Amino acid sequence: VQPFAFINKSTLLKISAMGVAFIILVHLLMSMTHHEKTLFSETVSFPQDAGSINALTPMFTLSKKESNLQVNFSAPVSNSWLELEGSFVNTETGKEFGFNKGIEYYYGYTDGENWTEGRREETVLLTEIPAGTYYLEYKATRDSTYNMQNAVQNVNLQVKYDVTLSRNLLWTI
Repeated sequence: VQPFAFINKSTLLKISAMGVAFIILVHLLMSMTHHEKTLFSETVSFPQDAGSINALTPMFTLSKKESNLQVNFSAPVSNSWLELEGSFVNTETGKEFGFNKGIEYYYGYTDGENWTEGRREETVLLTEIPAGTYYLEYKATRDSTYNMQNAVQNVNLQVKYDVTLSRNLLWTI
């Protein structure tokens, strides 16, 4: 067993800082090619006494060879949940890119302390979506066991195209 070679900590720190700066520069240059275009944004209301909404968005065109779609949705859930299930359908090939995500938010008071659990908004990211004309077919389902007076009345839905993926930068660093 041989001892490790001496590594000057200040030299290692300088090289690491230059490497991180280079990675950030590459990320910024690549993010300039992303459009972050909002394709669809709408607030959809649940019909009275209905547990779910089924809907289609207008058609939209994805122009890049491959890109990503980000679905942001939120709802004023209160001690209940909401589930969003959807598929981006290519109108030419019929190929579908699906997702299923739920949100829930619970709160209460126990043993002298307030507590909360969950979130009222969520994000779904679909990557490597090929170019073409698409529409989103989705279904939003709310908690049907909950008192209808206090049930979720609407859901906010937003679809963005070609968003910058900052998580890749964080993983690399």
